[in-house]
Amino acid sequence: MKDIKIDRVEIRLKGISPQMARSSISGLGHELLEKLAEEHTLFKQRRSVNINKIDSGTFQTSGHTGSSDLREMIVNRIVESITSKVYRKRD
Repeated sequence: MKDIKIDRVEIRLKGISPQMARSSISGLGHELLEKLAEEHTLFKQRRSVNINKIDSGTFQTSGHTGSSDLREMIVNRIVESITSKVYRKRD
């Protein structure tokens, strides 16, 4: 993959305190890059991909969900969206 350009990512958090939200997105970029690196088939692509918007949907958690768990859910949803858009654009 030459590169993936994402113009905008939307993340909506419902019923989550501001402190939990800040803690959950701290380190999000690093974790996202690590997760994308695990998607070996992405690296077989030989072109650049532009994604206008990723809408990760709304996240609502129970009282037992920690910030790292929420960050993992967000990362997984974003990676799913990226991979589906990359493979759909390939067709």
